[in-house]
Amino acid sequence: MAHSPSVKCWPCLYCGVLIAASFILLFPSQAKSVELIVGFQNTQPKYLIKDNRLSGLCFDIYRKIESRLKTKNIVFNYPSYYTPLKRIFSDMEMGKTHLYCGAGKNNKRTEKLIYSDIPLYEVKNLIVSRADDATAANSLDDLVRKASPVIALLGSSTEKYLRNHNVPIEPISPTSATHALKLVQKSRARYFVYHDIGIRYHIKENFSDQDFKFAESPVRRYDHYMVLSPHISDKAISDINHAIRQLSESGDILSIMKKYQ
Repeated sequence: MAHSPSVKCWPCLYCGVLIAASFILLFPSQAKSVELIVGFQNTQPKYLIKDNRLSGLCFDIYRKIESRLKTKNIVFNYPSYYTPLKRIFSDMEMGKTHLYCGAGKNNKRTEKLIYSDIPLYEVKNLIVSRADDATAANSLDDLVRKASPVIALLGSSTEKYLRNHNVPIEPISPTSATHALKLVQKSRARYFVYHDIGIRYHIKENFSDQDFKFAESPVRRYDHYMVLSPHISDKAISDINHAIRQLSESGDILSIMKKYQ
């Protein structure tokens, strides 16, 4: 015949239940992480892939933001390959990619994508010429007044801006910023207009500082933002904006910028 537990055992069972309940309260199961896929474009020094190692201005910004989102259970997924910018934005519209660091605002994008509340950093378009060009243009007005042809990367926002301001574009299509700088260096083009982050990086990596000079006045100034997919939750967007604001106020983004200048 089965016997009921003795009265002496009940206190032990009760204590066991209390211990188990306390363990659950103190060590709850971890919430499932939200994984966000970031975009990686073939534009240096914003994004760099070398020997399967990722680095770059925007990679560092991604990592800093991610470090501030650990308590929010948000993690970033980093691709090991470059993706064309149009494809990145298309994927963001569909929710296949969630974040892209370093884009200017325009009406077409703001209709379909979400921009961070504050910019990440400022960008300046600079005119670059040979260092020995004594009569080189020093401003956008100079380029327009002298009808001086320039080269710019085909399809870039810089090229569109120059055309909209009646600056003649050379019938040469450089394949990269380094290629464009080589054309100027060899006097096959007089001017190259590009953003300061990229120009300074490519000169530092591939040329001598003595080869070129910059015009006194930037062609234009504008801001780069973090772009977010509309498929991200409102809570995650709020957390990312809060992290960006913290990094901006702490000077962390400025420190990253200096690293790549």
